[in-house]
Amino acid sequence: STRVRSSAASDVYKRQLVCYTYFNGGIIMEIYQKHNQTIDTNKPNSRIVGKSKTAIWTQIFLWFGLGVLLSGIVGFVFPWALSYMVSTVEMFETVYLYSIIGSAIVLFPIMIVFQVGAMKNKSILTAVCYVIYAIAFGILLSSSLYYAGAENSLYALLITGGVMAILGVAGILLKDKLGTIAIISISLATSALLISLVNFFFFNETIYWISSIAMMVCVLLIVAFDFGSISRSIDANIDMGNALIIYNAFKLYTDFLYIFVRILAIVASSRRK
Repeated sequence: STRVRSSAASDVYKRQLVCYTYFNGGIIMEIYQKHNQTIDTNKPNSRIVGKSKTAIWTQIFLWFGLGVLLSGIVGFVFPWALSYMVSTVEMFETVYLYSIIGSAIVLFPIMIVFQVGAMKNKSILTAVCYVIYAIAFGILLSSSLYYAGAENSLYALLITGGVMAILGVAGILLKDKLGTIAIISISLATSALLISLVNFFFFNETIYWISSIAMMVCVLLIVAFDFGSISRSIDANIDMGNALIIYNAFKLYTDFLYIFVRILAIVASSRRK
């Protein structure tokens, strides 16, 4: 009778592991969350009842687009709106400076709360933190957008979009080689940091460009890694809830902004010469 009960129980079991992959500041972190899903073992190739792959990707890109849109609008509008709200240049500079500092301070705790919300599958908390983060980063980004100008920002946006599209396709195609991508990324990041440390004491422009290129290549590989890890999660029959969808959108959002800021600096510098 024990074997009968055991056999019956094995027909329907609980899978409780969901793997999140997050990149921040050159560090790859694996975060694991317990997430109950019921799978019929009599149909091992059947997909868990839930959202389709297309629906999941669509929601991820919609949240990703919302974050980029919020940051972009705030980045362009905030300095202009602030200039109409204050009466003097001195007051504008003071308020703007404190706004930049405040937004930079807010980003870290909001990101921690966002991580906790995603791990506990709290979709509302995750969504609120995501929106606040995008707005705060938009304020932080406003100085770069103001310096570069609308035209250079548009060029950087188009280039970044093209780079993200290429890396997305590459990441999905190479999703079975994520371990190799991760090893190469970590190696490049470590090398770039060591080179930068040496260059801090013995500055050399050539070394500076080598370390910058190495770090940029590392980031591009991480973007491909993120796309691949999301694709593997979807293919592995993981039925994503809203919190996990927003979390994956946040990964792509941070990837996009890092590339955008770097490209914006290059475009603005080259066009001013």
